[in-house]
Amino acid sequence: MTWLAWYDEFHNYSEDEIINTGFYTFTEKYGGEVEWIECDYFERMNDLANLVLAGNPPDFTPFGTNSTAVYPMACIKGQYQPVDDYIDYDDPLWAGMKETADYFVLNGQHYGIIFDLGVANVVPYNRRVIEEWG
Repeated sequence: MTWLAWYDEFHNYSEDEIINTGFYTFTEKYGGEVEWIECDYFERMNDLANLVLAGNPPDFTPFGTNSTAVYPMACIKGQYQPVDDYIDYDDPLWAGMKETADYFVLNGQHYGIIFDLGVANVVPYNRRVIEEWG
């Protein structure tokens, strides 16, 4: 499996930590390997486009939701493929993820693998200021 990203999510665990990861199961139980294709964060979409045009697209890359560069634009451009052939969000295994996954549907197909929901960004605000200024 190839992973195009500006960070290596798979090879940065200690021996004690790795046992509790899906990466451990993938490599030790199933004999899978992950090749990290390192890229610069700001060049990631260009790198992805070049790999796709060269006929050598990565298997996975971070999807992200913080800009339209990925969804929906990269999906429309054919840089991403639907995942419905691999993941059934109606299956109990994916319980709790369908509602979020459904936000990333184009032409009736899902374009993101949603496996965890967490808060990464917080916007603090002052209630008094919001009430006064709307």
